[in-house]
Amino acid sequence: MKKKNSFFILLACLFALSACENEVDLTAEYVDTTVIYGLLDVNEDTQFVKVNRAFLEENTNALQLAQDPDQLFYSDITVRLVDLSNNQADTLNTVQKPKEEGIFTTEKNIVYFTTNPIFAGRGYRLEVVKSDGQITSGRTIALDTVQIQNPNLNPASINKSVSLTRNNGQTIKPDAKLTFRHSERIAEFKVDLIFFYTEVFPNGAEEVKYVRVPISTVVNRDLREEEVTVEFNADKFYQAIANSIDPNNQNPKEIDGNSNLIFDIYAADVDFDFYREINGPLDGIAQVRPEYTNIENGIGLFASRSHVFAYSNLRDESRERIRTIDPRTSNLNFVPKN
Repeated sequence: MKKKNSFFILLACLFALSACENEVDLTAEYVDTTVIYGLLDVNEDTQFVKVNRAFLEENTNALQLAQDPDQLFYSDITVRLVDLSNNQADTLNTVQKPKEEGIFTTEKNIVYFTTNPIFAGRGYRLEVVKSDGQITSGRTIALDTVQIQNPNLNPASINKSVSLTRNNGQTIKPDAKLTFRHSERIAEFKVDLIFFYTEVFPNGAEEVKYVRVPISTVVNRDLREEEVTVEFNADKFYQAIANSIDPNNQNPKEIDGNSNLIFDIYAADVDFDFYREINGPLDGIAQVRPEYTNIENGIGLFASRSHVFAYSNLRDESRERIRTIDPRTSNLNFVPKN
């Protein structure tokens, strides 16, 4: 009996997402399997989709196969995105994306893309058409964005300030309450707070740096539209700053009074959320076939997410606490921006 290695390649399209899997099959005949990975995001000006092929060859070393681009990519397919609200089809273009050295070839890394806008709430079908007419497809509804109700951070109040200052150093009560509204299509969203400052080096050079502080992950198990209030304790914020900066680093660290905070919100639809829950991260060649796929006549994932930033800043008393009051940060040489 001849041994056959079957590798299903699932590579991410945007923000350097990637996944791989490996399965040994001693009996099955070769089947050309199309692998799709695509995430629509209405907040992005370009949509990317990754399309690969499963490959199999008798008596060939797995690592050798992984370095052959002809085993990974199709040369004669059409990839199109169909807006199901009007059945208009958009044929995607291709671009070569840089790829880090590793198990898989860097000679070729084809990604399909479109710059045509997509619209929240509309259904979309991704179709991969091979030369023999065979179609692999997936469907999703473009996800809307989580809205911040409080604080009011719409574009008209882009510099609205928030307070993360404690009224009493001994209290354990939350110091900020954040309210969000999401639709029934959002299965989960994650909120981080990003604090920005500028480090000034002895030679006069400057570098913008940041500290990312997780606030909350909200799971919408019942898939319903609702308003959610998240309580955030200031201790977590100040401790995160202290943990991220070496106290021996006494370079001045300027805090801009008008632009120092971003609320970073990622949301996922039910397909994307379920896929991550079932499969987890796939980051090696020795991985099993995904247990969840929403692709017809192939494997992989076509789903929707949204990623949005809301800009804000710390109030004067909170910036002063970082600079001079809180013992965890007052020794880090934070200063007002000149």
